[in-house]
Amino acid sequence: MLRSDRMATVNCKIALTPDLLGFLEQKVRQGGYDDLSEVVREAVRRMQEAETRRAVEEFDRLFDGGAKHPATEEDIAEVVRLQKRTRQKSRA
Repeated sequence: MLRSDRMATVNCKIALTPDLLGFLEQKVRQGGYDDLSEVVREAVRRMQEAETRRAVEEFDRLFDGGAKHPATEEDIAEVVRLQKRTRQKSRA
């Protein structure tokens, strides 16, 4: 799931174990990613989506299933879009 929309980026320095670095380098060698940064960004996006999914599921559980149905992929995608829009507005 590569994204073509390029947002402004900020460089940062991270420390990785040799095994983690090797894994990231392997993902680049296998194709689908241009560089290590792209792999890390994708991993972080997936973490964000998983966190949002858990929050939606917890909300659904706490409020007796929301509208009496489990959250759909579209519901979760909409929450992620709203979350991103809110973050962008708060940075402006």
